[in-house]
Amino acid sequence: MKEQSLFKNVVKRYLSISFFIVLLLFLWDLFVTGSTRINMDLFSLLHEIFISISFWTVFNVIIIFLWSFNYKNFKLSIQNSISRKKFFKIKIKLILFFTIISCVFNLLENLMDKFIFNISMNELYSKQYNNYFNSISIFLMTFFVIFFFILLANTWGSFLSLFSNIWKFIIHIFMISIFVSFCFLLVNPTYHDIFSKIMLSINADFVLDFVSGFIDGFNHHPAIQNNYSNITIYNPNLTLLFLIIMSAIFLIINYKLTKLQQVN
Repeated sequence: MKEQSLFKNVVKRYLSISFFIVLLLFLWDLFVTGSTRINMDLFSLLHEIFISISFWTVFNVIIIFLWSFNYKNFKLSIQNSISRKKFFKIKIKLILFFTIISCVFNLLENLMDKFIFNISMNELYSKQYNNYFNSISIFLMTFFVIFFFILLANTWGSFLSLFSNIWKFIIHIFMISIFVSFCFLLVNPTYHDIFSKIMLSINADFVLDFVSGFIDGFNHHPAIQNNYSNITIYNPNLTLLFLIIMSAIFLIINYKLTKLQQVN
């Protein structure tokens, strides 16, 4: 019973935060940014919004960010006399749940783009709606990709929870510096092309959208939703196999870190 309460608590908090931010972004673009598009009717305005913003990308970034903060959920489990082993099982169930939510969100957004707003999207779902089995395979691919990134974020959060606040701050500064340096590296078209092919090959263009936002800032370009339809993708099978293997490794690491966690 306590395990179910913790599960529902996390689901309620994370979904409330993520959907609230997505809704806030939509309303901002509709009423604030949209106020500058005075010659558009409502449908045209909505069409413009769905072209310029990938709400699935926003949702994923928020969820992954939230899962990088592991300590509060761990503290709640200890306060409710839930063992570390049971807490780990709850975490994995939650990660699976949010992975499914993300995949469904992506599917629904692409359906709206294709059949309501008639937007030709670069995503693999939209290219393969006429092939039922291909759609299933892409859905499964997206599932493994999202699962990997959420698990990676949570493993990172579990690792950081072992350190004091000062060390957490130092590590965060170090990782932010690495990320910014990586974005500067991707300003080079050659490296950006390789990175784009890898991300698109595993249907992880939400990562590419997120990183491209920083690169556009470095180049002083306006932020737009990118079209990757002209990029030739790699065969994703080996990359997907690599992600599955890495997910299994991170599951083991996550379990070990969970066993080491302590309430501060």
